[in-house]
Amino acid sequence: MKTLPTKDELAGLLHEAVARFNDSNDRETLLRGHQPGLEQRVSPFRVAHEQAISYRLAFYLECLLRKKEIVTDKGPIIVDCEYNQHLFDHKKLRVLIGEAQPFLHAGRTAIPVPGSNEAVEFIVRPDVLVHMRGNDGPTNLLVLEIKRWTNAERQHDALKLRLFTELGLNKFGYVLGAAVYARNDRDINERELEVGLRFHGGKPC
Repeated sequence: MKTLPTKDELAGLLHEAVARFNDSNDRETLLRGHQPGLEQRVSPFRVAHEQAISYRLAFYLECLLRKKEIVTDKGPIIVDCEYNQHLFDHKKLRVLIGEAQPFLHAGRTAIPVPGSNEAVEFIVRPDVLVHMRGNDGPTNLLVLEIKRWTNAERQHDALKLRLFTELGLNKFGYVLGAAVYARNDRDINERELEVGLRFHGGKPC
């Protein structure tokens, strides 16, 4: 395995992947509603589903990681979308009860933690992961949450990214967590992806 990238190297790769998305046909078709062969853009057009955006951003990110030989066909580092497994169970985030409100507002179901009256767990499915499947530790490299700017759930991205990157209640310890926003609040010609919140070690960075 190649030497694992640092927080700053991962941030650089993420920004480069976002720049490639914004310079591609994906920006035109997924964010701006332009369809080849049509004289006018699709209207009204909000922005494509977040899963479609996530997949294409993950594609550009994987291309960059493959160029650096961090990701190869033989693994073990993988780029996954919507990955919902953790070791032999669902991927869950453990949250102190006093901090659980954002998850509850988003309609998530709290799961009791056996033997604890201070924390609950929520099943999660991060949009994009760069990691080694079935393993925790330094190979948990990057976790991304991708949201349309007008999606109210982006308000609790900070909590999720903090929990994914800090060691304590949870054992993930991702090197970098970041939110990427599709700016559908802007004029159609100004819409693009942008990197928002970034967390390392449970703290904004």
